[in-house]
Amino acid sequence: MPTRQMIVNFTTPLATWEPSDRWVTRLLHRYPDELLMAWSTLMEAVRHHADTHDKYSTLFALLHHKIAERNILPENTYNMDEKGFMIRVLGRSVRVFNKLLYGLRQYKQSTHDGNRAWVTLVACICADGSHLPPGVIFEAAGHEVQASWVKDINPKDNNIHFTTSPNGYTTHDLGLTWLEQVFDCYTKGKARRRWRLLILDGHGSHVTRAFVEYCDNHCIPLLIFPPHATHAL
Repeated sequence: MPTRQMIVNFTTPLATWEPSDRWVTRLLHRYPDELLMAWSTLMEAVRHHADTHDKYSTLFALLHHKIAERNILPENTYNMDEKGFMIRVLGRSVRVFNKLLYGLRQYKQSTHDGNRAWVTLVACICADGSHLPPGVIFEAAGHEVQASWVKDINPKDNNIHFTTSPNGYTTHDLGLTWLEQVFDCYTKGKARRRWRLLILDGHGSHVTRAFVEYCDNHCIPLLIFPPHATHAL
């Protein structure tokens, strides 16, 4: 995935002159079926090196073997993950500005109040398209969820589970609590004593002895993603 400058660097020794940026643009236009310009995002080196055909082939072979061995249905196949974010902290966004003020270099950035409270969202989806009620972990020293955090939530319309941790991240205890009070509670009725497959990453809260033993005792086989491979799988 070369950049424009890389293309110029590659072609200059061959052409004996330095192609202009317009030459690169014309090159792209001449081969629209082969070449594409698009934004590229950064990837950690460990994630890049984790993307191997052998690793994924082994994983999916194991997955299909266990599904066939225990006759696990799509409606009993689930994938769970957590995602953290900071409250009131926005990333890059497109905005509309007054040209005069923009030219005077005013109002070019949005502001926030400096709050860096961390919140984790716990989500779980099913292969049949359904999903479980999400869980939200607030950052708090105590165990009480403040009313101001959930004042906009209508229990009749929104089924959401709330809890806290000292840093807003999940913990071993919260991982087990989610398994018992959310996953098992909302999936065992549909499963009707059939096997339920739970797919997740190898976060420490997912592979504790208590977590694994609970799954073993309740017909919930676990499939753990290889390290640094969640972005692809």
